[in-house]
Amino acid sequence: SLVGWMVGGLGAVVSLASMFFGAISGSSMATVSCIGSIMVPQMQEKGYDLGYSAVFTACAGTIGAVIPPSIPLVVYGVCTGTSVGDLFVGGILPGILIGIGLIISNFLVCKKKGYKGEERKSLRQILKAVWEAKWALFAPVIILGGIYSGIFTPTEASVVAVVYSAVVALLIYREIT
Repeated sequence: SLVGWMVGGLGAVVSLASMFFGAISGSSMATVSCIGSIMVPQMQEKGYDLGYSAVFTACAGTIGAVIPPSIPLVVYGVCTGTSVGDLFVGGILPGILIGIGLIISNFLVCKKKGYKGEERKSLRQILKAVWEAKWALFAPVIILGGIYSGIFTPTEASVVAVVYSAVVALLIYREIT
């Protein structure tokens, strides 16, 4: 709803989704496998080249290693005695900049290749989509807010994220039986 109307809109969706999923999982491989399994077939269906779709999704998945709660940052912090919280704070801006850079490069490539966007959504449709996704969008807030406020450690945040996701998937979205 937010960026699908742009030239190469599905690529922008991949970049944004990778940023959000990276903020939940902290893993590049998990981000690529989850977002790729959903978005690469969608991109192919809309006429994107399979090679471009796969490569762009793999590149966007690397955001998972930068945006907190990044598993590599946790491992680095533990091994070197560096504050994991400080590493997380240091990863926010680079992760966002990587996502924006990918959206810009995707736009330029897609403009050259002729990949069009979807129909532009109205403000009402965008707000409705955000409202429907509020429970999923709240997960990064819980994880990062809990870590930065000192309520729980990054390891405890992973447990909170799993429990929160299970409750939302089972009771609210009813996607898991």
